[in-house]
Amino acid sequence: MRRILLPALLCLIVLWAMPVRGAPPEVYEIKVHGVIGPPVAQFIVDSIKKAGDARAGALLVLLDTPGGLDTAMREIVQAIMQAPLPVIVYVYPSGARAASAGTIILIAANIAAMAPGTNVGAAHPVSMGKEQMDKVMMAKVVQDAEAYAKSLAAKRGRNVEWAARAVRESVSATATEALKSHVIDVVAGSVDDLLSDVDGKVVEVGKKQVTLKTKGAKIVEVEMPFKYTLLSYITDPNVAYLLMMIGFYGILFEIYSPGAIFPGVVGGICLILAFYAFQTLPISYAGLSPGAQSGELRPAQYCGHHLHCDRLYHAHRSADELAFPLLAVHSGRGAHLYNIFPRCAIICSQGPADKGEDGQGRAGGGDRCRAHRYCPLRQGLCSW
Repeated sequence: MRRILLPALLCLIVLWAMPVRGAPPEVYEIKVHGVIGPPVAQFIVDSIKKAGDARAGALLVLLDTPGGLDTAMREIVQAIMQAPLPVIVYVYPSGARAASAGTIILIAANIAAMAPGTNVGAAHPVSMGKEQMDKVMMAKVVQDAEAYAKSLAAKRGRNVEWAARAVRESVSATATEALKSHVIDVVAGSVDDLLSDVDGKVVEVGKKQVTLKTKGAKIVEVEMPFKYTLLSYITDPNVAYLLMMIGFYGILFEIYSPGAIFPGVVGGICLILAFYAFQTLPISYAGLSPGAQSGELRPAQYCGHHLHCDRLYHAHRSADELAFPLLAVHSGRGAHLYNIFPRCAIICSQGPADKGEDGQGRAGGGDRCRAHRYCPLRQGLCSW
């Protein structure tokens, strides 16, 4: 009996002492399809945070984009560079592309991968709108973008010269060419193949080296929330320009016909959405602004507010170099509207109005207040 129990006991001790390999950590997966804009940038930032909080082994970004806004792209790159976990950017499926801003995002990833039949490159910056930048300004923008791409490529140990040429000369490459040029790390036909190929690779996350354990990992798909999906459609350049025009003419109609309310509210909302699409307004301020137009606010809360189109014009120009007259050229009276619109301001105050002999309110200069009957306070100084 002892001869049987002793070997069995020794086997149990050996098995107990042997190290047990745990299951591989989860890999969070998100899909980015379409133009890189504020909603996509915020979605990626939120996903990195969510995966980091869940202690995931990596975040996998399935990328297919023609490019997008420079500011949104830089926000994504900063989030990737500061991520608490490895970020794998995979141009997928076959037929997808990582053009323009997508190229910079791919270069910034810890692991850059492409599927067969995909392409990357053509990262030369361009200006939005019909107004083109002059040669000096364009040269500055290109040099800045080139230095940015080179610094990211050097940080990740990729082909610095190719990254510079992608910005300066708009060169592009297929998946096979990118792999041979050391632009990417892996060419894989599927997500499972990719996770198997990168398993065991050592990447730099922050100031430490991390070994990827992705083979056989459980994939957790993170869907884009509805709010970001909706805002992605709004930030499409064609939709953004349409919103800008609707907002312009809605407010203009409200100025010509005070008291109509509906055109002004619709115009204001459209302008706010357009400014958000052009990343002139962050989403927090864009969400706050419509509250100022809602019926919950009393008329007195509008007093002292001015509609200064000059401010909107300069803010918009600084964001994407879109000339404000572009919104007026579609009208036969474009030049006339552009001349009068910045001068139009509705100023309401709660101070008592001067009374004429007929009891009607008068402006401070003695002229009859033409908009008095539309004033929500029914008293005070209203002037154009």
